[in-house]
Amino acid sequence: MVLDGTQPVTATFCSVLGACSSVRSLRDGQALHSRIVDTGFGPVPALENALVNFYAKCRAMDQARRLFSKMAKRELATWNAMILSFAEEESSKNEAMHLYHEMNLHGVEPNKFTLTSVLGACSSLDQGKALHQRITASGVDSDPTVATCLLTMYVTLGDENLELAKNFFDKLPAKEVFSWTVMIAACIERGFTDEALQLFRKMDVPPDNVVFTTVLGACSSLEATKLVQAKMLSPSSSPPDVVHGVDSSVVARKRLLLQGDGSCEKDTASSYIALSNSFKSL
Repeated sequence: MVLDGTQPVTATFCSVLGACSSVRSLRDGQALHSRIVDTGFGPVPALENALVNFYAKCRAMDQARRLFSKMAKRELATWNAMILSFAEEESSKNEAMHLYHEMNLHGVEPNKFTLTSVLGACSSLDQGKALHQRITASGVDSDPTVATCLLTMYVTLGDENLELAKNFFDKLPAKEVFSWTVMIAACIERGFTDEALQLFRKMDVPPDNVVFTTVLGACSSLEATKLVQAKMLSPSSSPPDVVHGVDSSVVARKRLLLQGDGSCEKDTASSYIALSNSFKSL
């Protein structure tokens, strides 16, 4: 296009920035940003939002924050990109919460994505409960994804909150495999393997590879191992895969952010090898 002498327009730049964001190509995006400046484009809201989204998704947060602070009009998607990027880094969770409060002060109404992102930035039970109230008032607390994020928030804010997590889990009208995984992993992390196996036994949805891997790590008796084997061989269960080199409890907490099974190696036999090994250790 450039070689043909055709001048790009705002929509062109936004599209290419979106492509750079999707592959996290910081260098290409920065080169495009320089081209935009050289072209003499003024403060076009759509282009500003696209640039901030790009830098946030590439984790170039200093550049993203600098552009964000200068914007006269910020779209909800831009607030969300900034909040999520800060929330995903342990050292910048406070900044995510600050942006969330700033967003409220600007009268921008959060959506489901905003709320689930901020849940990951909660560092205290008080923050979590306040956000839970906001979610309930927004009417999205029954959404399965939101419910699982709330459950994850409770189990990650300290061992003393496990009972709160259990009560919340028990009240869920519909429990998806994500919710079961989070609750099972939380029990295992705290040494409550019997409770974890009871939950595994009660599962009313087909377990997936993460559930199998999580529970296999907790097996310490022949009875428990046979229970896992029976579930694995159930017609309702797909042949399981095993997550390699990753703590299953970490996967359980972060799986909502994964697209597909990119972090998993496909190896159907590996779950059965792990099962065999657990028999040998008895």
